[in-house]
Amino acid sequence: MVLGIPVNPNSPACPMFTPRNNISQYAGGINTISPSRASEINLEDLKHKLEDLDIKLQKIKNMLRELG
Repeated sequence: MVLGIPVNPNSPACPMFTPRNNISQYAGGINTISPSRASEINLEDLKHKLEDLDIKLQKIKNMLRELG
């Protein structure tokens, strides 16, 4: 029972759900990071983003110290 409503655990959560017959046709569309794509990553940009996130993390830690 979910919220007082009887539910069949062997059926889909949504009664209108219809599974796809051939999931493999969609598997080719999944984005993966390939070596050629990984080489396009700008390391300087990533380093800058990491530094910005580190500054934000330090600010959050300082605020939590002040609360505690």
